[in-house]
Amino acid sequence: MQVEVLTLLAWVSNIVGRVRTAYCYSGIATRLALSLGMHRAASRYTTLTPVERETRRRTWWVLYFFDRFSASKLGHPIAVRDEDIDVEMPSMEGLTTEEMAEFLDPRSLIINIKLGRIIGNILTQIYGIPKATNGRYIHQVHSILKQLRAWHDELPPDMLVRERDTPRTVANLALAFNQCIIQTTRPVLLHLFKTQVQLGSRVRQDASSIILALADSCVNAAQASSHIVENLFLDGSIAMFGYYDAQHIFSAAMILLMSAVMKPTAGSSEHLETLLGALRCLRENGNIPAVDFCDRLSHIQTRISTLRATGRLGGGTFERPSTRAPPVAGESESAFNHTANQNQLETPSSVNNEAEDHAEILGNPLIGSFLDTNKAEWMDYLFADGTLGEFNTEIEEQFLFGS
Repeated sequence: MQVEVLTLLAWVSNIVGRVRTAYCYSGIATRLALSLGMHRAASRYTTLTPVERETRRRTWWVLYFFDRFSASKLGHPIAVRDEDIDVEMPSMEGLTTEEMAEFLDPRSLIINIKLGRIIGNILTQIYGIPKATNGRYIHQVHSILKQLRAWHDELPPDMLVRERDTPRTVANLALAFNQCIIQTTRPVLLHLFKTQVQLGSRVRQDASSIILALADSCVNAAQASSHIVENLFLDGSIAMFGYYDAQHIFSAAMILLMSAVMKPTAGSSEHLETLLGALRCLRENGNIPAVDFCDRLSHIQTRISTLRATGRLGGGTFERPSTRAPPVAGESESAFNHTANQNQLETPSSVNNEAEDHAEILGNPLIGSFLDTNKAEWMDYLFADGTLGEFNTEIEEQFLFGS
């Protein structure tokens, strides 16, 4: 019961925007659960009833997912390694018909648990300390994206996003999946963005096709999240006071902001404006995390305008988006002037082409070839100095502009 109460306190803390407090509560709950042996398979000599065993399993796995999800938002370590866990997955096995009525179908929870494992791998394999990552960023990205693709391919049809009326649980899953792709590939886009800031109007010629394709996947994931958020508003199912929706909106907006700055297009600007409008709506309705996210975006927009005024950034003129109503279908307006500077750094193809919203995020043929190749030699010159850890948490202004 104590573990369940602490887990509930963590969820409530997240709802009111106290994400670090939530992380602490989940950490205490995890330690308590470990001391109770909830992470281990039940002994055959246990005196627990089938209902009690299943309750313990589900409580542990909910806490497991919450810990990894929270850690991914803050850039903190996960509480327990997968190698130390052997408790069974949630199931209805061994329960009578009457006992089954006490539990929900475990399928959705199992899908989330599997995604939670990948989230843990992202934190340890990509954003771990230099000794853990071994300076092999591209190889780690290859491994994580293969896991994400396999996870997505196993989803049943009713767990996929629809054009309209997507169930809220499915939308949550899709946003989390998109966020995993963003976190895996975001350092590449940040690297390209910071390079453009440093070079100004000069052209960079050494970006490989794999690097550009990975950045392309990052932008695709952000655009897919924008489409989901827009539909959540249209369906009236956005979590007006929740933390996770606001955080996903902010994270995707940051990616699209960088994409639009590097080379403005109508498509990227419309997706960005949708997210900015959604975040403003959450802020105006009292969403506490959205207030901070809006302030951070406003600060970054001001910084971009300053860089352009001093000639350190080329391209279109950045316009601060107006404080208009939340996005509705067909109402998006451009946040940028779409005149592209031909001397800019080459950007991913999704920024240059108006791709369909429902295009597969990892559908780039080059990405497919990259993931299907197991023994290719990839240049791991990116982040060999251990600076990858700077990008673990959500993007900070000093990481973007080096000040």
